Amino acid sequence: MTKDRILVVDDELDAVDALMKALDHEGFEAHYARDGVEALEMVQKSRFQLVLLDVMMPRLNGYSVLQSMLKNEATANIPVIFVTAYFNTDEVVKGLEAGAVDAISKPFRIAEVIIRSKLRIAESKLKKRFSPIAYFFAEAQEKEQSRRTGVFEFYDKSRSKIGDVYIEDGKVVYATSKDAIKEDAFLQLASNRELTYLFQDDVHPPKRTLGAPITSLILEASKIIDELDAKELRNADEKRVLIIDRNRIPRILASRSLKANGFATKVMSSEEITPEIYHHFDPDLLIIDHNEGQEILDKMMFGQQNARSIPVVSYTDQEQIDDTVLPRIGTYRIDAILSKTNIDYALPHLAHQLIKKTETQ
Repeated sequence: MTKDRILVVDDELDAVDALMKALDHEGFEAHYARDGVEALEMVQKSRFQLVLLDVMMPRLNGYSVLQSMLKNEATANIPVIFVTAYFNTDEVVKGLEAGAVDAISKPFRIAEVIIRSKLRIAESKLKKRFSPIAYFFAEAQEKEQSRRTGVFEFYDKSRSKIGDVYIEDGKVVYATSKDAIKEDAFLQLASNRELTYLFQDDVHPPKRTLGAPITSLILEASKIIDELDAKELRNADEKRVLIIDRNRIPRILASRSLKANGFATKVMSSEEITPEIYHHFDPDLLIIDHNEGQEILDKMMFGQQNARSIPVVSYTDQEQIDDTVLPRIGTYRIDAILSKTNIDYALPHLAHQLIKKTETQ
């Protein structure tokens, strides 16, 4: 198993030499930094489970080092124990408020430092045991870059295990979940924001069915998450309206009128619109220019069975509209026809009525 790595930071090597030997003897991997600047360089390049940090040092004192670590996502969760010769209540409080997990006075007893180091590392591992899925991408890429071997275990809200992703030398070699295997299992697990996970070092897979770079799979999972986010961005009170018109001015005026009344809009020309754009925007209402309405609806395949599920309004340059006949565009029944001269005051009210009617059906 990989040893826990401890960084000892002190400008006097003689003062900590015996401690470092004792840490090595206890099964840790002890490293030394002569000052705060060197310490920051080391924690940014390598992974440590604990930092024993002297407070008073040249170039950069312990408080400054800790502040820099906390600002960096890669080092923010490394527990820091302050070691100080000026040990009093005020100093301890200051250190803990700054973000240290403990404080030890100089001269220290080696046995006490070892016990506290074990305790703080154990506490840190316990906190990290179940990490929110939001941290998975960053940690997985760190494992890829450092060519690690181990397993990511994924858990649902009830802490029931639902899947594994095994990596060897930084590559995904095996993945499984309740509903999928291989790449599909990775994508399902990585894009499920309800999960937590933990990572275990030096665990080898039961078999190898993949050899995929982590980064490439993460990019695919990111696309899935982006699509899910796009759907979730829809506020319960904000409805989407797609406006299609070859003429820019009326479609912009229609958009402004709807936006002023709380709608989200997208404006396009009849040449730009595609079925893919329509489905991706997923509108609650469609507004189209009457003169090119047949062409637009044909293009969007509204003539197919079950293809249309939202109300359609056509707006026209005609000022007088016969509202005694059912509105149509060519072969299509539509929900309403509106004069473009009535955009400002009539369109938002009509949009609200039609969407509300559709929701209650």
